[in-house]
Parts: sequence; C-alpha cells; structure tokens
Amino acid sequence: MQRDLLLALAFGAASALAHAAIAFGGAGALIFALLAPLPIFYAGLALGPRSALIAGAAGTAASLALGPLVALGYLVEVAIGPYLLTRQAVLFRTGPQGNAEWYPVGRLFGWLAGIAAAALTALHVWFLGADGGLTGALEQTIAAYLEQLREAGVLAELRLEQNPAAIAATMARILPGAAAAVWMLVMIANGALAQGLALRFGKAIRPVAALVTMQLPIWLLAALPAALVISLLDGPVGAWAASLVPVAMVPVLFQGCAVVHVLARRTPMAGLVIGCFYALMLIFSALVLVVILLGIAEHWLKVRRRVLDAAGRGG
Repeated sequence: MQRDLLLALAFGAASALAHAAIAFGGAGALIFALLAPLPIFYAGLALGPRSALIAGAAGTAASLALGPLVALGYLVEVAIGPYLLTRQAVLFRTGPQGNAEWYPVGRLFGWLAGIAAAALTALHVWFLGADGGLTGALEQTIAAYLEQLREAGVLAELRLEQNPAAIAATMARILPGAAAAVWMLVMIANGALAQGLALRFGKAIRPVAALVTMQLPIWLLAALPAALVISLLDGPVGAWAASLVPVAMVPVLFQGCAVVHVLARRTPMAGLVIGCFYALMLIFSALVLVVILLGIAEHWLKVRRRVLDAAGRGG
C-alpha cells in the first residue's frame, strides 16, 4: 500500500513536470506536454483508480508552484479525464460462464465525449455574460491578434488581409470544438500507450481491449446529427452545438476505423492496406467524413459481425 502511494505521488510529479515543460519552451516541450496524462493513466490502469486520483491530486498540487491558473489548467486538461476513464475501464462483472466482462470500450468513448462536452458547456455558460458569449469573446481576442499580424505585414504575406474579421469569426466558431477534439485524441493516445506499457510490464488490471469490436451506445451516434441540426441556430445555443460537433465526431470516427480494420484483415497485406488508408485520410479530408458515415451506419449494417462470422466459417 505504501509503495503504491509513493508510486502514485511520483507519477503525479512526473505528469506535472511534463505539463510544465510547455511553459519553459525548448525542444520537445510540446511532446512532453502532450504526454502529461500518461503517468496518470498508467497509475490508474496498473495500480487502480485510487492511485490515479492521488497522482492527479499530487500533480495539481505540484503545478501550484507555477501559479493557480496553471494548476487549474492541469486539473482540467490532465488530471480529471484519466482518473474518470481509468475508474470506468477497470470495472467488470462476472458473466454467465464465470468469466470477467469488462466495461465496454464503446461506453468508455461515451465517457470521453461526455467529459469534453461537459467542459465545453461549462465554458459557454461561463461566458454567457460576454457580448456574443464564448464565440464573441474568442472573436474579439482573435481579431486583436490578427490586427497585430496585419500591422506586422504577416497577413499580407499570407494573402489574408482582405477580410480578417471574417477569419476571426470563423476561427472563433471552430476553435472550441477543435480544441476539445484534439484533447480527446490526446487522451485516447495516452490511454492506449499506458495500457500497452502496463501489459508489457505485466501490471495491467484489465486485459487488452479489442477496439475492432467496439460498439458505441446509440445516444452517442444520435448526438452527432442532433448537434449538427442545432448548430444551424443563431446565438449561444447554435454556437454551443457547433462546438459539440467535433466532440461527437471523434468516437464515431474510431468506430468507422474499426470497420476498416476488420475489412483490411481479410486482405493478404492487412498492414499495408491499413497504412495506406490512414495516409489517404491525412491527404483527403473528405475520406474522414466517409469513415464517420461508415461508423454511424455500422450500428445498423453490422459489417464487422458479418465479416468476422464469415472468417469464423472459413469464408
């Protein structure tokens, strides 16, 4: 018990140090900052949720050395997500055959999206008193920054000096949701890496989770079209819904990628096919939308089940 406590405190200190790297700059600072959730995830997946909670609290306390705002940023960006996700990830129940049935991966994606959506909602509520809400506050900040770039001649070099106000308005509407989606991707990457390390060292509480069989809850699939429709409204409600669209896209995108992985396994060179697929996604953004649609349709088409059943029959 004492050993686990010391390890949790050490993980929290390491996480806080990685998070603080971005403040000092230098080579690799961004990489360290992006890996800040990794020690918290590892503590939860290898030692248990209590250790993740202690590590997050220790990291928050250590971040106070750089000021309360840095500590608050660490708590929201780094500590809370890994604790809540690992707490759910290690839950299980005993199945009819006496085997352990672990918390479904699809519901973990639901928790991840819910945390991001809750943070965005809190931000929008906080800025309700500002002119134009959160979007208006961001637009003013971005417009002021663009004005500085215009005076420095940067916008002219980029050929963006024609309508900086429109650029600021567009960026202000996109930025909250995009930032939340990036945060989700960072959480997914760190969680997967932590689980891989825990398995590698023989410390994992939960066995490896098969992402190819993940099934998103229906409410999460319905959230995407609902957010898209509501985002067409004007005012704070429309802006709030628009920021939730990227959040709802991330889980559906992963379900679509899971379908592609299952289909690729039926080819002679599965690794090459998957590699080419992701390369094309980076080149052609329209392919991302196709995969998202595939992820939604999978709930009813059951493509993976059909392919896996056919493989089991030797088809």
